[in-house]
Amino acid sequence: MKPLPLRMTEDYAIFGVHEESENLTGAELAARHGAEIAQLPRGDVMPLSEQEVAEVMESFLSYYPRDLLVAGWNAAFVFDDPAGLEATAEIFEFANSQLLEYRYYDEVLNAELTAVYDEMEAHRAAARLSQSYRYRRTARRLNALFLEISELTEKSENSLKFFGDPFASRVYRLAVQKLGAAEWRTLLAGKLHSADVLYRSLIEEVSSFRMEFMEFVIVLILVLELFLSLFHRGS
Repeated sequence: MKPLPLRMTEDYAIFGVHEESENLTGAELAARHGAEIAQLPRGDVMPLSEQEVAEVMESFLSYYPRDLLVAGWNAAFVFDDPAGLEATAEIFEFANSQLLEYRYYDEVLNAELTAVYDEMEAHRAAARLSQSYRYRRTARRLNALFLEISELTEKSENSLKFFGDPFASRVYRLAVQKLGAAEWRTLLAGKLHSADVLYRSLIEEVSSFRMEFMEFVIVLILVLELFLSLFHRGS
């Protein structure tokens, strides 16, 4: 499959804090400075309402006493040592790359399905032999795309197996949830189902033509044999 001339980016900000002057634990930091922390994932310079602060802070994570993770859809606040901050940033980068792949393949599927429908409409009046050739080529293209995207979704579903650390798995789940990757995966699965149905329809069309062509050939052979038999008898 030829690569599409498509460039996509996904930005995600990590606000990292290694130390703080009050020597607070993660839970204490969330309790005392939750209003200020909540502004970072929301990307807002104005103070948020109590309801909004509660919504942002309700899903914070903390493993050791002196760490804290508060995530949003486009930014996260991380209070941890340098190694912990780097590990968290890598997990969010990985989840963000998956989101980018979902977005890319969504565009690919949109373009491919539109092209297939246009081809079918344009060649509807073409000869059956010509249709069969085009449908076989289109079906192969769709099948290759189906397998490629299915492999991507399978890898995404098995991503948790790569995280041996329980807290890392929780961070990854939180990242996927906040980034909306699950919704994109569901959307992609629906379009992938449409591609699969269309592929099977094209294959059935090609198979039907082959059966009709074989029946025509068999009848033609029988007629030819009958003609030759009559010709020999007449001779």
